[in-house]
Amino acid sequence: MNRDALLRLEKLVFEFYWKRRNFATPFMTGVMGVLIGLKPTTLQVNDEFDGKKLLDNEIIPKILDELGLVLAKGRLRRAQMAKYEYLYVGKTKELCEDLQGWYEKFSNSISDEGKILDRRVWIEANNQIGELLGYPKTAIAEYIRRQIEELDMDDNYMMRLGRNNYYIHSEKFEEEEFREYDLPLNLAIKEYLPKTAEIMQSNPEKRWLE
Repeated sequence: MNRDALLRLEKLVFEFYWKRRNFATPFMTGVMGVLIGLKPTTLQVNDEFDGKKLLDNEIIPKILDELGLVLAKGRLRRAQMAKYEYLYVGKTKELCEDLQGWYEKFSNSISDEGKILDRRVWIEANNQIGELLGYPKTAIAEYIRRQIEELDMDDNYMMRLGRNNYYIHSEKFEEEEFREYDLPLNLAIKEYLPKTAEIMQSNPEKRWLE
């Protein structure tokens, strides 16, 4: 692991999000997840604050390259989502293109109001995206089931959402999913990304190492 490059990247990302430092954590945790082999890719947004975009700083893509990561950029064709420039980061160009392609299919399978238009494509796209993002299979399956069955967000669901990071954990396998994905990522963050770890540990409502 190139600790020096990671620290330089973290510094630049936190400088960009200086007004809302917690906004920097998704980018850094996503990159770390790819670097430790937990997830094939990460999906981010080229955010804009005060008239500047994250990747206006040309050093950030150079550091990603230094870390052995590939960066792809693109906008979705659907009007509702076209205003965002999405960033696809992975260890190979092919993986980034796969994520980009499946995210395009996902966006085309829903209406502007979020209703599923093509169930078969929507399910396949969510399975593929979830796998490319490294999420536990049980969490992916539970998310798809809840959306298809249009289940309400009950108290149990909201409590799981409130205490966990990264994705929506399933009710039955929450602990196993935490130990499969969350814990190894948090341990790596604790070791390599001090600013990110500080922000994440500052929220007592979120799980960290237990």
